[in-house]
Amino acid sequence: MDDDVHGEADAGVAAAEGTARDDTELASAAVLDREGTWIGRVEDVYRADATAALAAISVALGRLGSRTVLLPAAAFAAPRPDEESHLHLVIDARTARGAIPAPGTLHADPALLADARRAVGLAPTVGEAAP
Repeated sequence: MDDDVHGEADAGVAAAEGTARDDTELASAAVLDREGTWIGRVEDVYRADATAALAAISVALGRLGSRTVLLPAAAFAAPRPDEESHLHLVIDARTARGAIPAPGTLHADPALLADARRAVGLAPTVGEAAP
């Protein structure tokens, strides 16, 4: 039984290290729409509390980043930026720019994540709040 506990602890440490590495890769990545149009830069990374799974990012729009929106992970073409530090989306620039404002609290609950998905034309996942 001790082996199982240690194994889970070791897996937890490895997962935490992987999460930190993923967040470092995402930090300040350029965000491009499905056509390759530059939208902005990743400002913050939002992870699910229970699983640490990537849930969303906030993106500072434009060159000056005067407005920040919340984009759900379902809008990403891949979970990590490419070798040029570009995070590609499956949505167009207009849709991305029309996303909901990122929360000032750096916390996004399931209802907010569901709103973020709907705002960019993606259906909420199981467990997210319905409208």
